[in-house]
Amino acid sequence: MISAHDRIALPTCVERREDGVYDHVRGVTLPLNTTGAVIVDASTPAAASRALRLGFAVDEKRALADAIGFCAELNERLLLNVSPVRGATAFTLRWVAHLPFMLPARTLPRVPARRRHVDTSSPRTILVTGVRATLPFALLAAVGTFVVASLVLGGLGAASASTTLALAAAVGGGVVLHELGHLVLLRGVPTCAVTRGARLWLLHRAVDRRREAVVAAAGPTAALAIAAFLLALPGLSATVAGLALSLHALGFTVLTADGRTLCARR
Repeated sequence: MISAHDRIALPTCVERREDGVYDHVRGVTLPLNTTGAVIVDASTPAAASRALRLGFAVDEKRALADAIGFCAELNERLLLNVSPVRGATAFTLRWVAHLPFMLPARTLPRVPARRRHVDTSSPRTILVTGVRATLPFALLAAVGTFVVASLVLGGLGAASASTTLALAAAVGGGVVLHELGHLVLLRGVPTCAVTRGARLWLLHRAVDRRREAVVAAAGPTAALAIAAFLLALPGLSATVAGLALSLHALGFTVLTADGRTLCARR
């Protein structure tokens, strides 16, 4: 899923050092050999391939394969962001193109992950950077919900603009509320937001198990608090939004990562 001309860059809080790349969030260093350093310092896999050919006399095909492969490995470790030249649409088309070749192996094309910076030093920075980091994913979730709800309700003859908008806003807003609930209790802990396809999660420095459980519970609790408020209001739109947010109760079950954290033995 990574092509030769995709832009590559170290995420915020991943620092290039002489001995490798240091992840300030996890507090670990990944050592780099000479070829790895050449690839990390390039702007695209194609540029890395050219540098490998010039510096190590590697043939073009192998150099590009090595560059793309190492970029994929770093991205899998959440140490490298990959951005397509033509935006998210390019990734979508690329994913669809790879699908027929992956389905016989009963797997799906691997979408590159992306890290987004979050500053947990104060409540204000948590709010500002937390919303900024989660909003792109939340907007996609809201737009997707609006489109699907419009098609389904329209097919049933029950389409309502206000209800559909309320549902979409609740889904998108619920994403932001849920993650902010986690972030509030991660104050002072190095953290970033990570997206991969239809998934969003927080990556943070290890904390003790009790705090980890409290942080896990805070996400769904924040969304459920707003759900309770909305359900107490009159009007169909408020009820629909409240019911949508109430689905965050699944965060207390083993169906979700938060729930599995809560249910883990301590």
